[in-house]
Amino acid sequence: MTKRWETPAEKNAFYLSKKVFAAMRDHRMVEEGDRILIGLSGGKDSLALMYLLGYMRRYSEVPYEAVLCHVAADAKGEIKVSPAIRKIMEESGLPYIIKEIDTTGEELPLTCARCARLRRKALFEAAKEAGCKKLALGHRLEDFAATALMNLFSSGRLETMAYRREYFGGELTVIRPIAYLRETDVRTMTAAAGLEPVPTECPLAGQTARSESEEILAAARKAFRGAAYNIVHASDVINE
Repeated sequence: MTKRWETPAEKNAFYLSKKVFAAMRDHRMVEEGDRILIGLSGGKDSLALMYLLGYMRRYSEVPYEAVLCHVAADAKGEIKVSPAIRKIMEESGLPYIIKEIDTTGEELPLTCARCARLRRKALFEAAKEAGCKKLALGHRLEDFAATALMNLFSSGRLETMAYRREYFGGELTVIRPIAYLRETDVRTMTAAAGLEPVPTECPLAGQTARSESEEILAAARKAFRGAAYNIVHASDVINE
């Protein structure tokens, strides 16, 4: 196979892209001519997603365009854009959008659920404004496993996120291209690319039901090496 890297970051992306291409193929995530909006929070997962999709676009057999989008706001309704986020977007080589959430009529500070809903709404609006019919989010294997555990504990259903889901009658499709990557893959990718995650300013970070599920998953992974994969696999089998 022809060498497709010039830097250590590109070499890492070359090997990880095999897993990403597999996820795209298995779940029909990308079609020729797609214009994809990449949600960029500044966390390591979204940074890895940004770099990988930007790299893969040069070699994909299915041509697509990519646009970055950062949602600017915090739970208090203040519009904030970290200088570090802005620098990352400017240096990415991809066109980008900074989208503000609309807190009109909302009680402040926002709860986690309302903040997440408004952020998702902002991404949907940004995708439409940018002419993107696909929205890529940076959820990796452990995120899928933690979601399955959270649903199991809260509702008795071993069900995780969708790899691909259509909204508004197919006008917009949410995809999760790094679903097959592990946290170690993501850390290696961002380190190789020199991408430093931007810390969240959310006052409730680490205090949510998801955070508790992630802690349980971390404990399970110490005892069982394949815990995350097995949880996601069980969820996929049950919900086929």
